[in-house]
Amino acid sequence: MKKLISQEPGHISKLFKFLWGFGFLGGGVIVGVSGAFQLIYYQNYLGLSAHLYSLCIVAYTLLNAFNNPFLAYVSDHTKSRFGRRLPYFRLSAPFVAISFVMLYFVPIEANLMVTAFWFFISLLIFDIAYSMYCGMYLNLQTEITEYENERIDLQFSCEVSNYVGTLIGMILPGLIALNIHSQSSVIDFKIMIVIIAVIGLVLMLITTFIVKERDDLEKKIDTMQKKHIRSAITEYIEIFKIKPVRNAVFINFFANSAVNILTPLLYYIAIFVVKIDTTLFVMIVMLPMFLSLPLWKKIQRKFGAVRTAEFSLFGATMGFFISGLSQNLIMLLISFAFTGICIAGFRLTLRLLLSDCVDYDVVQTGKRREGVIFGAGTFTNAFTFMLIAIIPLVLDMTGFITASENGGVNMFDQPNSAIWGIRGLVMFAGFLVLISYILLLKYPLKGDKLKEIRNKIMLTQKN
Repeated sequence: MKKLISQEPGHISKLFKFLWGFGFLGGGVIVGVSGAFQLIYYQNYLGLSAHLYSLCIVAYTLLNAFNNPFLAYVSDHTKSRFGRRLPYFRLSAPFVAISFVMLYFVPIEANLMVTAFWFFISLLIFDIAYSMYCGMYLNLQTEITEYENERIDLQFSCEVSNYVGTLIGMILPGLIALNIHSQSSVIDFKIMIVIIAVIGLVLMLITTFIVKERDDLEKKIDTMQKKHIRSAITEYIEIFKIKPVRNAVFINFFANSAVNILTPLLYYIAIFVVKIDTTLFVMIVMLPMFLSLPLWKKIQRKFGAVRTAEFSLFGATMGFFISGLSQNLIMLLISFAFTGICIAGFRLTLRLLLSDCVDYDVVQTGKRREGVIFGAGTFTNAFTFMLIAIIPLVLDMTGFITASENGGVNMFDQPNSAIWGIRGLVMFAGFLVLISYILLLKYPLKGDKLKEIRNKIMLTQKN
């Protein structure tokens, strides 16, 4: 059985690679529901004002922006019989499932202030738990192996699983999205939420129990340093002074911001702009993402992560702008499908930049600081959710009419200003991808420099 699920560097089994993605399959379903439906559920159906929704988003983002990096720092200096990452990895999964259910079980007859408070607390717990889970996931993935092709395979497994899960999660709420104001639909929706949470939790736990931490890395781990806020701040300042890390963090920030803005917009675009079935529209965007992953994997093996990311970011920039401007339905659908394909490319590659930064840091300092390096990414990524807060504000300013303002029924014929507000947000996402592309052109760890780092890290591990 050990050979079937081997995770020995250089000899990782196909079964291990397959099971490795299960955690993101479970998480993808849960995040797919929240990412696509959370905004429209609270604003359009529950009637939470744009300002209250945005205030909740900003408040929880500010709290989690500092909380999650500190937990990542603590994991770097943790020593237990279960390892540095696994205790947090396993503990966070149940809290993800529970807080996800809480998000959609707002107390019956709650007023808007109670709804806002419930939303804030549920979202705060959910984001802390899921950020911890993802952070440990990425740390472990980097630690498992230093071999580039194996890292590509592990990331490919995660992305395939994540897209399948996200696609399922985004489609399921859409089946009742237009009728959720009816009592029977609300009950069906909540039952579906509980089922998704249970399935997601089981899949997430499978990954946490098949992975083992590497014993040969323990000698490079500093567990003697006191774990307090001041030392954490000092270490993060030190990390942000490293140019490759700083570049990789902000490249990921702007690219992730674009994706996080697009995800909740898909329902608005389907219902109010193109006026087609939400499930069909999500499939048009998400299915090409999934189907293109094997192609992007081949491109990455041939050209490397950086060049592949450059191709995909440039293509996504064009796709976002064409999607936002196009008046022809067929052209708009094609451009969204193309954008989805390009998003798959940079999502498959950009996280690997941080893994390369970990190797660079090991060569330069001899320390294993995966937690802090990925924690720097988590810190900046938290602020992508503050950008999401502009969506309801833009919709409100452009005259968007919510279902709660229209007797519980969607106003399909929105004012032209509201339609252009939605289109403008799509183009804003394209602008963010463009910034990511420009930063990537200046990223230093590529070509001969990256080969040198990889040769040194392999030599270091052998010694």
